[in-house]
Amino acid sequence: MFKFKVHIYFFITSIVILLGGIIISFISEDNNLDINIHDTYYVISNWYITYMLVFIYSFLGILYYLINRLQLKTNTILSYIHTIITCGSVYVYWIVYPILAYLDTSIFSPGYINLLLLILSLLIILAQPLYIINIIIGLIRGRK
Repeated sequence: MFKFKVHIYFFITSIVILLGGIIISFISEDNNLDINIHDTYYVISNWYITYMLVFIYSFLGILYYLINRLQLKTNTILSYIHTIITCGSVYVYWIVYPILAYLDTSIFSPGYINLLLLILSLLIILAQPLYIINIIIGLIRGRK
């Protein structure tokens, strides 16, 4: 029977992010993220964003792997929720973004893409305390 191993999903997501970053860098003409705060523009290359996301998702996968190897009694439901929100947000963005980007702009404002990115980013940030709570639960419960 296949057992739910959370770290595999994080490793797969980090590989998908890396492949997506490589593909987008060859397809896209604009390989930068421009952030305007008041009168200052911050320009970040997509490669740096890709590397950062791959590092974060790989790091989470390594931490889940260590929890699995140490056989800590973590809460399975919290692991499911954290994994679905954190990994699922990446896939939802990559599915919904092309739909919003190529729809007629008279129906949808271009700001909806930024709103989608903001909502998914907030979901990812808000899901991280679940992981910390899950680690604390595992340390309190001890080994299996």
